[in-house]
Amino acid sequence: MATAGTYLDIFEHGLGQAQTTAVHVAQALRADESILRRGKRGFGALSLTAAEASNWLIALAAPIAPTAKAPSPIETVRSVRAASRLPASGRHDVMDGLSVADASTFGEALDSLLRDMRSGTFRAWQGRGGMTLNIRFVDGGRLAIVYAARWFTGSQPHSESAEIVFRNESCAGANRAYAFTRINQISHEVLEKIAEALGPLPS
Repeated sequence: MATAGTYLDIFEHGLGQAQTTAVHVAQALRADESILRRGKRGFGALSLTAAEASNWLIALAAPIAPTAKAPSPIETVRSVRAASRLPASGRHDVMDGLSVADASTFGEALDSLLRDMRSGTFRAWQGRGGMTLNIRFVDGGRLAIVYAARWFTGSQPHSESAEIVFRNESCAGANRAYAFTRINQISHEVLEKIAEALGPLPS
């Protein structure tokens, strides 16, 4: 598995997060070793687990911007991971074959996506047509959305799309509607880079 430096490069190029910012957030997360370990030889030499990589990603990607009232990175990770799935709306069969289709919390969804990418399941799901999959954090993690779409060519060209929505009940105003919405979006390419850094699943 890759060390922390590899993930710093991924977050810089995939999220636009300066490495100094990512390191600062990681240092805050290390206050709780159930979220991110300190490492016996220092953080730079630490080989991250899948859960630790996911936690670091959430802490960097979910917040809108740091403010005096913003939750700490640890609070952000805990609450966003626990965000519960809303009742199904629309088609979800587009995600058939992916473990995320059965996730009940956002933490389970993110972990399952990385697991499917590491096992080759995600590549098999893509098929021969075009596809996109992304994660959207709404208003600092008030909502977390997994969106997927595929399109097919041939004698009967068609497309299909679906989203699974998770609501963060710990977020202030979780049940309110806002006139102005801020969305941070992560592409599947970033997730695939993280999965590549983690390496294939043990056989």
